[in-house]
Amino acid sequence: MNQPKHKIPFKLRFFRTKNTGFLTFTDTLINIIKPSKKFSGVPKKILFIRNDKIGDALVTVPVLRDLKLNYPEIQIHVLDSEVNHFIFSGLDFIDKLYTFTGDNRNITRNAIKKENYDAVIDLVGVNKKLLFGFRRISKFLAGSRTFMLSWVFDYYAKTNWVAESDNKLMSFKIKDFLKDCFGFDFTKEDKALPYNPALMQQNKNKPKEFDIMVHLGTSELRKLSFEAEERLIESLKNFKLLITDGSGTKRFGSYKEKYADNPNIKFKLYTHLLDTAEDAASSRLILCYDGGQAHFMSQFAKTIVIIGTVSASQWAPFEFEEYKNIKTWRNGMRADMSTGKLGHIVLYYPIWCTPCFDIGCKTKPCLNNLETDQIFEIIKNNLNNA
Repeated sequence: MNQPKHKIPFKLRFFRTKNTGFLTFTDTLINIIKPSKKFSGVPKKILFIRNDKIGDALVTVPVLRDLKLNYPEIQIHVLDSEVNHFIFSGLDFIDKLYTFTGDNRNITRNAIKKENYDAVIDLVGVNKKLLFGFRRISKFLAGSRTFMLSWVFDYYAKTNWVAESDNKLMSFKIKDFLKDCFGFDFTKEDKALPYNPALMQQNKNKPKEFDIMVHLGTSELRKLSFEAEERLIESLKNFKLLITDGSGTKRFGSYKEKYADNPNIKFKLYTHLLDTAEDAASSRLILCYDGGQAHFMSQFAKTIVIIGTVSASQWAPFEFEEYKNIKTWRNGMRADMSTGKLGHIVLYYPIWCTPCFDIGCKTKPCLNNLETDQIFEIIKNNLNNA
């Protein structure tokens, strides 16, 4: 496939350079000086650093659940963020939560120091100040390969967490990381969706009120152009739709005004992602963009995710199975489907500069090469089979 030429920011080119050849070279030197070493024995208490976003938290939850299932004696602690705290809260397989904010930074750090962790696992790999701080909290620190900083870890993976060369779903990648570092055996697996038992009970056996829940929420960088999205919504107007968003964006307002007299279409704004669960469970199909909302809502219904700026092979919604390609169009657009029970689908255009680490570019060929009639084809076929 011929890749379109487009101008991308220097910062993105730098990220791509440091994460490929140059990083490999520097890490080879670091590995000679300080080789990566595995943990000896079975740790009694582990702290997982996951103080980033919602999607990152959600891909971690099933791994921690299986870790507790196989090793109930291990204490699992998580350092989360204000943004993703609600994902980890109330889960009985997590023994303790610390929430890291700018206001409580010193208090949290002092409390963590008293825990005497056997190991600290950095699942973020971007906060360098935090990284150096945790060197003093545990004798064993593990993480992914980090540009010029792998030496900080006792154990480090062969690639960084979002390496463009990887094609493994992030949940599998984290689990394989723990297997290699600690020798864990994940013989027992819990494949229940959603991950939170309370949400599972609240939204069990909901009647399917809507054909499609169309969720517009995400950053503009990860969205189709307004014109393309508008054509897509127009093609779906005869289905029973629920169009939702997390705020009153111009797009949401425009659709609400345009389809005010269409009895097939309802509109709803949410104040919190948790509020989407009931409507997601009440829909035959969910259509959304990549992001935390895709990982959360896909626990409740079959989901079609439009992916642009990240790696589809790493960040597709997780339901414990791999994805297989079901169609590739002449223009290069791909549709991959999960082999799991729900059969989620990701739609994306593979191009050399993804993932772009949310830096992006003005032309966005990763999204602008997704044609709305092809997206509609996938939606229609899967509604017919639902």
